[in-house]
Amino acid sequence: MDPVRFIWPHSREQNAAQYSASPCGSAAGVINRTYFPLSHGVLALVIEEDTSNIQVSISYKENPMSNDDFVILIKPNRIKGTGLGGGCYPVPDPPKNTMNETDATLQIKYQAPIDHGNIETSYSCADIRYIASGSFHPRVPCFSNASGEFILPSSTSSAVPSIQPTIKADLAGSLKIGLRRGAIAGIATGVLVGVVLIVLSYVGYRRYQHWGGARHYHLSVRNSKWDGAGNVVSGREA
Repeated sequence: MDPVRFIWPHSREQNAAQYSASPCGSAAGVINRTYFPLSHGVLALVIEEDTSNIQVSISYKENPMSNDDFVILIKPNRIKGTGLGGGCYPVPDPPKNTMNETDATLQIKYQAPIDHGNIETSYSCADIRYIASGSFHPRVPCFSNASGEFILPSSTSSAVPSIQPTIKADLAGSLKIGLRRGAIAGIATGVLVGVVLIVLSYVGYRRYQHWGGARHYHLSVRNSKWDGAGNVVSGREA
């Protein structure tokens, strides 16, 4: 599996022998395109090995064939401290004259140790089709960034989505990649505390029921009158 890959949008099929083949690390052409919003778009990336110089580019050609067909969206020095993990990263909006249903291809270019520790430049692509943001409804599978850091200059802060995408449950296997041990321990502790609180609440409720029943019994006995034979008699009969 490639050291850096798209979780969203969906990437082209790849195999290890072609990771270093530009521009997309794959012999496959465009097969499927993922709908991508015209504004506030994000990429969900998984990083499974130590990686550096991750660069994100885009091509508006129908089927880009070389690196010259791409323009840079995110420069290599803007995704810092990468390692085992990954996360979601906002990308700049396309030019204002970009029409609905416009096709494009996103490219990630990065450096990673491949064979015997040798550093190689590798590629991966995801083919997209822009769609009006108001018509975009899929839930983008975003997750916590374990060791990567995305540096946003203030001038592009508006590119961050106003609504945080929802995590998809079927990504549980990938989500654990993006969680530190401390985060996992925190989740486990939270679950344990929740269980303990539920048990204590139940025990308290049962004790309250027992106390209420016993109190009612004692009050009934105290307010009752007895005859000489040990029988309870009503107040009227007394």
